[in-house]
Amino acid sequence: GGLGWMCYFPSHSDGQHDVSAMLGAAASGSSPARGVALLGHAVVARPRSCIVHPHAGCAKSAQAALPLLEQSGDTYRAALCKALLAVEGIGRDDGPARRLLAEAEAEFTLGNDQWGRALVLFVKMELAGAVGALDEATAYADKALTAFKALGDHWGTSAVLYHLGLALHRAGRLEQAITTYQ
Repeated sequence: GGLGWMCYFPSHSDGQHDVSAMLGAAASGSSPARGVALLGHAVVARPRSCIVHPHAGCAKSAQAALPLLEQSGDTYRAALCKALLAVEGIGRDDGPARRLLAEAEAEFTLGNDQWGRALVLFVKMELAGAVGALDEATAYADKALTAFKALGDHWGTSAVLYHLGLALHRAGRLEQAITTYQ
């Protein structure tokens, strides 16, 4: 599981093959360990190393990890699974996605996890931006940026700015997009 995250942040997407091989080799591993490894796969296998990029294979891994993590009492990682599953709602009916994000956000708030809450805001930004609700997306982006910057998280800051810039650009809000990109 740690390998998945370690490979994700520097964009070493080839790490997904290592995680997949380990999952295959340890098919009889404990449920908690398998849940953590499946979550790692759901992260590292994202196309173009983009955590908010929907992908059926990643969703399958997150969906398989969720009950294993919940059964073992690992509510934090279960909340991460829910946030990753919500990504699948981008550009689609986002009702189920918003429910999953509300559950994840509640867990992150309970645990005072600022990074998890910033991730939820990032996914909410993408959900809103994908359906053209750019004012809503921008409001979520502002909150996510505040959170990521407070954490000193350059990855989160750059990812939010990049995706917000893309949404604004696609919507023809070129001046806002340029400002965001800069």
